[in-house]
Amino acid sequence: MYAQPRIEKSSEDLAPTCQAQSPVDEPCGAPAVTRCEDCGQWYCATHATDDEWHACVLEEGDIGGEG
Repeated sequence: MYAQPRIEKSSEDLAPTCQAQSPVDEPCGAPAVTRCEDCGQWYCATHATDDEWHACVLEEGDIGGEG
């Protein structure tokens, strides 16, 4: 009997995780369920509808165009 070789999953095969960042830069890391059409980042069910956690939402006073 031979040992089965370990099959490594590529990063493309792994499920995405939530890319939401808290105001103190703590990542969420929960399984993502949706991708934002504006910024292209993945979000979990909780953060998908909460604009404060999206990278594409400007803070008060920001004018955009920096990136």
